[in-house]
Amino acid sequence: MGELKNLCVGAIGNRLTLAGGLMTISGLSSFGFCDENDFLRYGVSLVVAHVGAVFLGLSLAGSQTVESYNRAMEHMDDNDGCLDKRYLEKALGSNFYCTRQGVYLAAKDNG
Repeated sequence: MGELKNLCVGAIGNRLTLAGGLMTISGLSSFGFCDENDFLRYGVSLVVAHVGAVFLGLSLAGSQTVESYNRAMEHMDDNDGCLDKRYLEKALGSNFYCTRQGVYLAAKDNG
């Protein structure tokens, strides 16, 4: 169950990863619907697939969100289900969306 939860946190809980995955899949799959002389559709498909791949790369495919989520859950287990002020300031003060999203999802799951 833990691996499935990690997959959901990384792939669905991180909106950047979700958008990147959907864009990459839709961009690559739309190549099959293009005629051989339809350069506009090829171009749009290529751009959508590349932007999706960039989103996946920027989010490290959700791995940073999963790591942050697991770290926050461990912290809450050690502190009676709470995140102390210092931990929150450090985690939420991060400039990285993935880190903040992992802490948010952990707090949401823990109540």
